[in-house]
Amino acid sequence: MITRRQTSGTTKFPKNNYRKELLQKKHEFLSALGLHSRKLAAAERASEDDLTANLQEQSVELGLNRVVHQQLREVEYALERLALGEYGTCADCGDTISPNRLQAVPWAKYCVNCQDRIAA
Repeated sequence: MITRRQTSGTTKFPKNNYRKELLQKKHEFLSALGLHSRKLAAAERASEDDLTANLQEQSVELGLNRVVHQQLREVEYALERLALGEYGTCADCGDTISPNRLQAVPWAKYCVNCQDRIAA
């Protein structure tokens, strides 16, 4: 097992655990995209009487697809960083991302401080 250590501490990053979790999330997001796409295709076959409701539902499904697709891209980027040995390091400041943050958001590319600053 490959581990990454923070120079000022003893934080370890179990590469295989994060890889497994990221691959699981990737599978979930791909499945969700397929489900939303099937719903969009089915909505096109509905009667014209339901046009307004169908358009509203399609709008919601497209919005969900956008969010899930963005999350999928972030997971794929995290897998790339993992393969390069950069996983767990903030893409902005270079500090170690806390294990608690990675447990909550395994595809996080910024530490909490940088994420807060970027989001502001």
